[in-house]
Amino acid sequence: MMAPVASQRPPELEQRRAELERMGFKIVYEDSQSVIGTRAKWHWDCFFVKLTTVAWVKRVPEVSAQTMEADKQWLKANAARLDPSALPIGFQKGRCAAIVYLADRAWDDAKARAGATPAMEFGAIFLTAIRESTGEVHAFTGTPLWGAALYPKIKFVVRRLLDPMSPDAKEPLSMVGAIMVVILGLMLVFCFCGLPLLVVLGSLLG
Repeated sequence: MMAPVASQRPPELEQRRAELERMGFKIVYEDSQSVIGTRAKWHWDCFFVKLTTVAWVKRVPEVSAQTMEADKQWLKANAARLDPSALPIGFQKGRCAAIVYLADRAWDDAKARAGATPAMEFGAIFLTAIRESTGEVHAFTGTPLWGAALYPKIKFVVRRLLDPMSPDAKEPLSMVGAIMVVILGLMLVFCFCGLPLLVVLGSLLG
């Protein structure tokens, strides 16, 4: 595929393309109205999971829930092909996919869908978000318990693609995942060091 020159892309799309590359994404597809990037990265603060993120930015005149569903099905069907990691989902591997629409207009059903809690899927997270030409943003802002460790990572990517000029350019730490990793580490230290020490002290005192 021959990529369009930068002058052929809308400026707002060119900004998002540059932001994807800044965040370490590899551009795997682009045309004059869309760009898709992928990134596979180990996250120690997410239980040492290798997280593949597939991000698709589309410039559209309008977006409806029907359009969003069709795009979601296409992305889900092609996510494995776009994923640069050979690790299977669920084995220290997660996959996040996001579609960000830069739309002149969003239908009410599209706004509602973008803000709704995503469906729970095994080892995967799927998000959609919309930025209208008025500057109004429609996106899911919560953090479900079942995805508490991974959600800060994918929501950060979505936020950056909705507004690449915002000041929060540093990827946040997943506090839930980091705390669990620290607790697990302390438990392992106790098992390997604390228990033998207790045994030795018990034998000396006995």
